[in-house]
Amino acid sequence: MAAGVLLSSSVGAGVAMAASTAARPDLEVNAGQLIDWDPTKFPGKKCVTSPGTKVCYDRSADQVYVLNRVKSAPAGWWNTPKRRGQCINNHGKGKWVVCQKDFPEGQNITIWTPWDGKHYKVTTRT
Repeated sequence: MAAGVLLSSSVGAGVAMAASTAARPDLEVNAGQLIDWDPTKFPGKKCVTSPGTKVCYDRSADQVYVLNRVKSAPAGWWNTPKRRGQCINNHGKGKWVVCQKDFPEGQNITIWTPWDGKHYKVTTRT
């Protein structure tokens, strides 16, 4: 349900600001696949942590990981020069999910998560 709300608000914003969003790519919204292991135990991840969410990107596998640190369903966001999206974790507190992506090599990617009006983010390379 959180994805629908976020997607709907994005669409509404796009209609209201059609001229300014013409160059912005569509928002990719993915429900993450539940995994039963901690991806941060293995090298090669770039991560950012907020009080509610931990988001990691694995360059070698083009995977975005999201840890739900609170009861509600948080999301990890990502932006590249031509794509932007969200990986949603609706599996509950303490659970990791993964979203498989296929990004072009050599681009900047920013992974981020909002919490209490602040954006926790980090930029790395694909």
